[in-house]
Amino acid sequence: MNQMEHKPYAQLPHKKATFMAFVDAVIPPPLGGVSIQLDDYLVWILDHHISMQEKLSVKTVLLSTPAAAMLDASATQLMALKGMKTSADLPTYPQEGAFAALWPSDRFEAIRLLETLQIDLEALPSPYRNNADLVKNIVTFLHQMAMFGYYSEWFAYGSTRLAYPEDRVLEGRSFTWDLVDYPGVSYGYRALRGFPVVEFTEKEI
Repeated sequence: MNQMEHKPYAQLPHKKATFMAFVDAVIPPPLGGVSIQLDDYLVWILDHHISMQEKLSVKTVLLSTPAAAMLDASATQLMALKGMKTSADLPTYPQEGAFAALWPSDRFEAIRLLETLQIDLEALPSPYRNNADLVKNIVTFLHQMAMFGYYSEWFAYGSTRLAYPEDRVLEGRSFTWDLVDYPGVSYGYRALRGFPVVEFTEKEI
C-alpha cells in the first residue's frame, strides 16, 4: 500500500488558477466544480493516470502543467484574433494567465480553437506541440473527467482525496449524490450465494 501523505497536492498558483477557470466554465456555480475543488481532481488525474511511449518504454507523464500552458496559449491566440465576446479581465488576473482572464463564454471559444485545431500547434508546449491527436484527446479527456469527478465520490474522500485510490477513505457525503438521488455506498449484506459443497469430483466421460 502506498504510504504517501494525505496533504494538498502541490501546485503552482498559475496552474491552479487555469484549472479553476476551466471547471468554473464547464460546471458553473451555484454548486459548481470550483465548490468541490474539482481543479485538484483534474490535476491529479493528468499527473497520475496517463502513460505515453518514451523511447523503449511506457511511462506515466505529468501532463497538468503543459495542459494549463496549452489552455493559456489558446486563450492568447483568441485575444490576438479579437475573438472574445467580452474584453478579457487581465488587470484582475495579471499573474494567473490568459485563460483565467477570459469570461466563461470566451473560455469555451478558446477550448473550441483547440478542439477544432484552429490553433498554432507550433506554439504549444511539449508534448502537445505539433501533436494534433494528443491535443484533441486531452481536451475531450478534460471534459469527461470534469463530469466524472463531479458526480463521483471523489470529494467525499475529504482529506484523503488526493491520496492514491488504495489509501482513500470516505469521510463524508458528496452533495452531488443528492442531485442524482444516489442513496450512498452499500457495504454489502448477507444474501444467499449458493450452497456449500462438501466434495466435488469430476465425472469421467
